[in-house]
Amino acid sequence: MTEQTSAIVKAKNWADEVLITLDDMQTKGKVSFPANYSLENAMQAAYLYISKVVDKDKVSALVVCSKASVAAALLDMAIQGLNVAKKQGYFVVYGKELVFLRSYFGTRTVLKRLGLDVDAMIIWEGDEFEREVTKDHKYRVTKHISPWENHGGSISCAYAVIKDVGTGEELYTEIMNWNQIQASWKHSKTFSYANSTHKEHPDDMTKRTITEKSIKGFVNTRDDADVLIGAFNRSTEDRYENEKPVQKIQIDPFTNESPASAPRVAAPAPVQVNPNEPPAGVGVVDPNYKPK
Repeated sequence: MTEQTSAIVKAKNWADEVLITLDDMQTKGKVSFPANYSLENAMQAAYLYISKVVDKDKVSALVVCSKASVAAALLDMAIQGLNVAKKQGYFVVYGKELVFLRSYFGTRTVLKRLGLDVDAMIIWEGDEFEREVTKDHKYRVTKHISPWENHGGSISCAYAVIKDVGTGEELYTEIMNWNQIQASWKHSKTFSYANSTHKEHPDDMTKRTITEKSIKGFVNTRDDADVLIGAFNRSTEDRYENEKPVQKIQIDPFTNESPASAPRVAAPAPVQVNPNEPPAGVGVVDPNYKPK
């Protein structure tokens, strides 16, 4: 048996144990999956992915990370009905733990499962923008006129609107100004402004940031299953060092500044970037990795 095969077998054995736990949770009504979601296929894709994940020192995640953290990451993926093969998330190493981080596309997938969708918009300098505070103390955008010549200039603010897919009703609006956006980036564990996607493509990253902020603000007010909301929160891509960690679900998987120095930058001409790729600077898949 080659070392790579050994790593795959190890990851598969751990994934199989999580499958047993999930089957038990489903039987007891603690979790449900979308009708078109194949748990077995998702787990197969996950353990093949994990077998190639390394940390920043190129050490296999299966060596660095505890079995419990691998199981918890697999649970977070499955409970949300996501699949790494569909670019809906990825596994990375933080310290000695493996975590599952949801991609932008994965976020949209979970929202649709909840009967929701979200639209993110950038307010460029020179745009006409107005908003009001409703009687139930929520923001509502009343006017946004954005001439094409403003696009690609300096970013002023951004907003995201969460809607009910069935009725089209606007349920929640989040607005962030440029200082708040920069502060969010600075506090992200994976952020390095001097050399980052945030600097090269601030428009795309701004949309991602306001999207995640709006979802976090809205989803935590809902009455959906606690295990789903817990998994959703833990796998949010932008994890901030100054926030309290989300309480982990009580399951044994094997038993049943505005930163003063941050300059205002002009966005370059729009460039299509892949919002589903892992962030730089964390343990990711190394296609050339071979276990020692």
